[in-house]
Amino acid sequence: MEPQLGDILVVDDSELIHKFQGLVARRLGLTLSHAYNGLEALAMTRKKRFRAILLDLNMPVLDGLSFLETLRKEELGEPVPVVVVSTENQDEDIRRALERGATAYLKKPFTVEQIAEVLQRILNLPSSAAAR
Repeated sequence: MEPQLGDILVVDDSELIHKFQGLVARRLGLTLSHAYNGLEALAMTRKKRFRAILLDLNMPVLDGLSFLETLRKEELGEPVPVVVVSTENQDEDIRRALERGATAYLKKPFTVEQIAEVLQRILNLPSSAAAR
């Protein structure tokens, strides 16, 4: 069994998105944790430091922008990379996410290659990791 390269958190209210992003994460040698809303994700980030977070904006209980804003206020040390993955694709949506501390922004629908590329880039993973 190959060593795990780190745990990433997927914050999305869609089970299908969790499964799809889980496939990509495993292909890259990453482990995956799941949260279905921003409030659940905040509780998880208060207990554990994740290597990266894949975040939807439209969720019940606590939306992605509010989660991101709170996360950045609470972080100590180096910020966790946060990739927003959303159907909200207007320039204003992207600007608001980046202003609140998003590291990258992917538009839904996305491909396996797009998720893999952004994770490889922000986590400095070898490109050969995607071939697993």
